Formats: sequence, structure tokens, C-alpha cells
Amino acid sequence: MMASAWFLDIYVVIIFLMVCQTGVGMLRGFIERIDSWYNAKKGTSLPFVGQAATAGTAVLASLFLAEIGLVDLILKGYVLFAWAYFLIYLLPLLIIGSRKIFLKNKSTIQKL
Repeated sequence: MMASAWFLDIYVVIIFLMVCQTGVGMLRGFIERIDSWYNAKKGTSLPFVGQAATAGTAVLASLFLAEIGLVDLILKGYVLFAWAYFLIYLLPLLIIGSRKIFLKNKSTIQKL
């Protein structure tokens, strides 16, 4: 039969390696973003110690987040992202947009 235990073991190993590869790729992308920001500010690449510190900080942050638990992390994360979306995107959009609408209408009325 094809559904032997070692097929399941191979499948789990492959999934584990894919998750590890995805994590390493995301961490490398994060370091590249920090490096490009540093290059724009300082005119030189981020030193190896800076890259190691960035990677170490990301790994420590992930270990800390793993202690919270997946369900609580998702619950708290969605609430945090909702508030961040409101504060970073919606609130400035409402304030600046309202000011522009009302100031534009005021100047139009004054010209008449």
C-alpha cells in the first residue's frame, strides 16, 4: 500500500524544510530592506555585525512571540493591526481629507 509511515515522514520533512526556507527567505528580505535603508542614509552597506544583529533580533522576537501561543498571537495581532490601520491610514485620511474638502469649499465660497 502507498500510504506507509515513511511516506508520511518524508512529507513532514519536506513541509518542515519548505517552512524553514520560507522563513530564511523572509528574514533575508528583511535584512535587505534594512541594508537599503542604511545605504540610503550612510552611503555604504550595512556591516556584517549589523546584519547579524538584525537577524538575531528577528530570531529573538520570533522566540518571544512563540511563547505567546498561536491563537493568542493571532487574536492580539488582528486587534493590533486593526488599531494600526485606523491610526496610520484611516485617521490621517479623515483628518487631511476633511481639511482639504472644507478648505476647498471655503475658498470657493470666498471667490463667489
